[in-house]
Amino acid sequence: MTKSIFLFTILAITITFTACNQGKNDKNKPKQTEPKTQVLTMSDRVNQYAAIDLKADLSQLSENQRKMIGELIEAAKVVDTIFWKQSYGNKEDLLSKIKDADTAKFVEINYGPWDRLSGNKSFVNGIGKKPLGANFYPQDIKYFPFIQLKFQDKLSMYTLLRRNENGDLYTVPYHEAYKVEIAQIVEHMQKAADLAENPQFKDYLLKRIKAIQTDDYYESDAAFVDLKDNLVDFTIGSFENEEDHFLYLKGAYEATVMIKDVEWTKKFASYLSFLPDLQKELPVDKAYKSQKMGINSGIVVCNVLYNGGYSNAGPKNIALTRPTDGKIQMKKGTKKLEFKNVTESKFKKILYPIANLLIDSSQLTHIKSNSFFENNLFFEICNGMLLTKTIDGKGPVKEALNESYNVIKNLNNYVLALYFIRKLNEKGILKENDINDNFATQMADIFRAVRFGTAHSQGKAAMICFNYYMEKGAISRNEAGIYKVDFQKMKAVNEELAQKVIKIQGDGNYQEAKSLIRNYGMVKNTLKEDLDKIRENKIPLDIVFNQGKSVLSL
Repeated sequence: MTKSIFLFTILAITITFTACNQGKNDKNKPKQTEPKTQVLTMSDRVNQYAAIDLKADLSQLSENQRKMIGELIEAAKVVDTIFWKQSYGNKEDLLSKIKDADTAKFVEINYGPWDRLSGNKSFVNGIGKKPLGANFYPQDIKYFPFIQLKFQDKLSMYTLLRRNENGDLYTVPYHEAYKVEIAQIVEHMQKAADLAENPQFKDYLLKRIKAIQTDDYYESDAAFVDLKDNLVDFTIGSFENEEDHFLYLKGAYEATVMIKDVEWTKKFASYLSFLPDLQKELPVDKAYKSQKMGINSGIVVCNVLYNGGYSNAGPKNIALTRPTDGKIQMKKGTKKLEFKNVTESKFKKILYPIANLLIDSSQLTHIKSNSFFENNLFFEICNGMLLTKTIDGKGPVKEALNESYNVIKNLNNYVLALYFIRKLNEKGILKENDINDNFATQMADIFRAVRFGTAHSQGKAAMICFNYYMEKGAISRNEAGIYKVDFQKMKAVNEELAQKVIKIQGDGNYQEAKSLIRNYGMVKNTLKEDLDKIRENKIPLDIVFNQGKSVLSL
C-alpha cells in the first residue's frame, strides 16, 4: 500500500510539472488579461468578506436536540485550536505581536498571517511566505529526505512529521499530537451522544469518538453515509489535504454542525429519478450515452449552524462531499451536503449586488436565490455524469485529456446543469420554475466566479461559458457595460456547448480540449473593465460568519 501511494505521488508530481511546462511552451496561446492589481489597506482586506449571522430555523428541535447542538458546537470550537496548530502554530503568540485591530481580524479569518484569497501571500510584516507543508512538517522539509524516511505511516493523512534532538525526522499520529484537544472534543461529543434521540445518529457519534481517538475513520465514515432520518448532522475529523502544499497528503482538521432542510432534501431527491431518462436525451450520438451515470443519491440539503477549523478558513464552502476516503467511497458511496443558508448569504451579499451593477434592469427579476441554489445543486450532480472512458475503449478520459481534464470537467458541470434544469422544466417536473431565471442567474454567477481569475479550473470553465455565449449571441453587452441574455438563443447555444463538451470527453480529444480552453478561457479587455467596476464598488469577494450558541439563541 505504501509503495502504491508513493508511486502515485511521483506520478502526480510528474503530471503537475508536465502541465506547467506545456502551458509555458504553448506559443499560440493568447495572453490572458487578468483584473488589475489593487493596493489594499488592511481594512479593505477585511471588508473583502461580508459578515453574516449564521442562523437557521430551530423551531422544530426538541429541548434535548438544542442542548445536543450546543455540545457539538463546543466540540467544533476545540477543532479550531487543532487547525490553528496545523495551519500556523501558536495562535496566541502571533496575535500578541499584532497591535492593529484590522490585521488581527484578518489573521483570525485566515487562520494565520497568509491571505487565502491572494495565493497565501503574507500580510504581516516580518513573516515570510507560507511553508508548503504548513505546520504538518518541519519548515525545512525536503522531498528526498522525506521519501527516504523509514516510517511507513509517513504517507498517512493522520500523521505529523517532526525532528528529534539530532535533527532526524519521525512521525506523530494526530491522536497523540492533539491528545489534550481530542479529550475535550470527546467529552462534548459524549454529552451530545447521550442527548441524541435518533439511534443511528447516536451510533455515528459514538463511532466518531472512537475514530478521532485512533485515527481509524472507516466504521464511522460508513455510519455517516448510512444516516438517513437524522435532523441534526455533524462532521468532524481530517478530510481535505489542500492545506498541505508539500505533497497534498495531510488532512486538515475541521468540523461542521448542520440541521437538515427536510423539504428541500425531499424535493431534490425526487429529481434524481428522472436523470437516467434525461441522459438518453443528451444531444449526442448513442455511443456517448452508453455509460451508466454515477448519480449519487446521497444528497442532503442543510443549513450550517457552526463551522470550525479548515471549513471556516477563508472562503466558505457552499457544499461538501463526505467522506473523502476512497475505500469508503467505493464500498458505501458518499453523501453530498449542500448548504442552503450559506448559498443564500453569498447570493444576497455578492451575486445580486454584482447583477444589480452589470445586468440589464429588465432582467433583474430573473436573478433569484433559489435559481442560484438549483444551479449549484445540479452543478454538483453533473460530477456524477462525467464520461469516465473514451468511446473507442482506449482508456480513461482523464488520462486522454491530461492537464485539460479539470477544466473540461467543470465546464461539463456548468453546461449540463442548465441543460438538465431546462429539460426538467419542459417536462413539467420543475413546472414552478422559469428557466430564464436559471439562465440569467448563471450569467451573473460567472462574474462572481471569474473575479478570482482563471488560474483555477472552475474559473477558467466559467470563462469559457461566458466567452462562448457572448460569441454566439446568447449574451450581449452594450456600450455602457450592461449585459443581457437572449433567452431563446441561450437554449440553443447551451445545447450546442453541451454537445461539444460531451464529445470532447467521449473522444478523449485532447487537442479540441486545448483549443477550446485557448480560444475561450481568457479574460478579455471588456470583461476586465467590468471586473474592475465590481471591485471599485467594493462588492465583497466572500463571506465570514458570526456564529455560535449566542447567535443561535441556544
